[in-house]
Amino acid sequence: MPDPRTFKVLPGLDRTGWILSDLHYRSGERVPFDTRRILQEQVGRLALDGPG
Repeated sequence: MPDPRTFKVLPGLDRTGWILSDLHYRSGERVPFDTRRILQEQVGRLALDGPG
């Protein structure tokens, strides 16, 4: 699923954009090895637990 908040126009490339997406199976379940999801989960844990 594309995340429209991440859309960027690429500099120097005419009419070309870039967008991040969350990976889902056709069933709607999130893909467990989606690196964006893994990073979001870890950042959330760090916010709850603190750095040390």
